[in-house]
Amino acid sequence: MSSIVGSLVRKTSLALAQRRDPIAVELLVRPGCHLCEDAMHALRPVFGSRNISVINILSDRLLEDEYVFRIPVVRYAGVVLAEGLISPSDAIAARAAALRVRVESRHG
Repeated sequence: MSSIVGSLVRKTSLALAQRRDPIAVELLVRPGCHLCEDAMHALRPVFGSRNISVINILSDRLLEDEYVFRIPVVRYAGVVLAEGLISPSDAIAARAAALRVRVESRHG
């Protein structure tokens, strides 16, 4: 399969997964963070813009203290799924991890 076709198949599969089983995640950021912008670009195709809540850690002292040296951070249900340099493959792995967290919390 050519790389173009393979890429199209992956994008289509992710789009279908977003519609069928949406997962809402939090992206912890701070203003001026270029890694945070890159993380959003990696996460958007995997989770969809509507399913990403962007949280500025500077608006909460506890978040700032905990995550200031770790951002960007992706969380689902309070569980950190990814942090730091987040690539498209990290975003896909974060979605899989969020699904595992969801299943575990339901069968707890």
